[in-house]
Amino acid sequence: MRNLENLSAAQFAKVMDTLGGDRHGQQILAAWIGKEKLRDALNLRARITRSTPCERDVRGRLFAFYDWCAQNDDIPELVTLARTVSRWEDEIVAAVLTGVSNARSEALNRIAKLEARRAYSFRKPANQRRRVRTACTRGRVPVRTKSRSPLVSGRPPDPG
Repeated sequence: MRNLENLSAAQFAKVMDTLGGDRHGQQILAAWIGKEKLRDALNLRARITRSTPCERDVRGRLFAFYDWCAQNDDIPELVTLARTVSRWEDEIVAAVLTGVSNARSEALNRIAKLEARRAYSFRKPANQRRRVRTACTRGRVPVRTKSRSPLVSGRPPDPG
């Protein structure tokens, strides 16, 4: 399902009507609203709002998320999500306030694991390490071009 900010008023009304009809749809709707409340807290990051958030605002939005999950405690997945977020609350608040994440290192770790699996049949461990290193630096390291000396190009040097 789409994020709330990407829905028009007509689409939002259709989602509410469709999911509000039976018990299972209401559970899906409650889980979706819980996800949106968590996103409200995470979207306070300075990169998104262009201003540094206050810790009180972040914790207030997390409280709104916890409150919603408590009101819908008949959905086990929502309760599990609330417990997990509660365990990591300090780290989440710090990430929202500072804007720092470990996404790049996690991405490189995933690439390294995938390449190590692909290079499993290499006989020399050095070749396997080289393949992983190449995969992790591909696209991020500028290509070094050697400047050719005037004598190599065949043209005499410019007296300038």
